[in-house]
Amino acid sequence: MSKIEFYNRDIEHIHHFLTNIKLQGRTSRARSCFCRELERKYEEFLQAKLEIQKEYGAVDKEGNLIADENGTIEFETIENKRKCIEEVDKTGEEIAIIECTEILDKLQTLLLALDVLEEELEGEDAVMYDLVCTQLESMKERAEKGKCDIARVQGK
Repeated sequence: MSKIEFYNRDIEHIHHFLTNIKLQGRTSRARSCFCRELERKYEEFLQAKLEIQKEYGAVDKEGNLIADENGTIEFETIENKRKCIEEVDKTGEEIAIIECTEILDKLQTLLLALDVLEEELEGEDAVMYDLVCTQLESMKERAEKGKCDIARVQGK
């Protein structure tokens, strides 16, 4: 099984970084395939976060969260707010595992493009660049040791 792991809290930032870099042709398509997988995991994280917020936040008779005019969730007690924040933070620290077997060739293409990326990066973009490249390189190293399937696409 070929997989990449990220913290839930990082998925949105990784997606944002990847969708904002300029890529062409096959490389752009590779990015899009990977971003679709990231979006699926991010939706799972948002759903888990919403469930936690509904557990601790104030809800109306229909079970919808009650929020002020700024969208800030209301809580019946400070303790509920504290517990909600703590649980959401724990969920953000959980590892999202992205199964990559079906998109291995595209990930190899993406890694090659990121290796020669000429854009100057700073701040959060630089951190996300490093995070994505580290995971893709790790997958490549595992393939070279025969521990994942990416080796089958390296000759293309």
